[in-house]
Amino acid sequence: VVSLEMDDRSGDWIYRARHPYIAEILYGEVFKTSAERFDNHIKLISRLNPGYPYDRRIIGDLLRGSKLAESFTDTRMGEAIYDEALAALGEEPHIYHQKGLYLKRLAGDVGALKHAEAALLKALEMAPTDRTIKHSLAELALSRSKLTSDSIERTAWRNEAIAKARPLLSSLNGSHAFHTIAKAELLALSDAIESESDAPLSVDLVGEAIKAAEETIRTGLQ
Repeated sequence: VVSLEMDDRSGDWIYRARHPYIAEILYGEVFKTSAERFDNHIKLISRLNPGYPYDRRIIGDLLRGSKLAESFTDTRMGEAIYDEALAALGEEPHIYHQKGLYLKRLAGDVGALKHAEAALLKALEMAPTDRTIKHSLAELALSRSKLTSDSIERTAWRNEAIAKARPLLSSLNGSHAFHTIAKAELLALSDAIESESDAPLSVDLVGEAIKAAEETIRTGLQ
């Protein structure tokens, strides 16, 4: 299930599992604790050479926010890994972007989301035309709308998410922006249904929310 072979891109001998699931099991058996996984991450990032495209790709995989959030739920460990990456690779927008995604994934309150936003804004400052970073900020606004219980704030953050996502609709990966807007519209519909009463205004709000959600989904599918 695990073979030793020569890697064509790097010219190095590597161990390769027949399936990613096998590699995941093996990794879990070798590094059983989060402390061991942390030490291994730090070691790999500090020793890989970003001057080689293959090594840089591996470092990128190691820093992927969604994966890191699964392995390190303690954000102190995750942030230390990103700090090590910044020290090894220098100030790069990709690192701050993934750090923001990592912190957003684990955020349980608005304060934690502000910390994630700071990393994303730093990434956008360094790469102001990067649409993926802009989309991440739209998703962060949507996350804020989910965490607040104040109806006015929820609406404001939903509207901000839509406003940030709408300019991205024309890009090649515009489907992601449509997805964000659709989620915002569905949240608006959910709120309208929860606050529904027999009053005409409330019924109208539900109808408008349904129409907006359907229109966004229909346009996105087209």
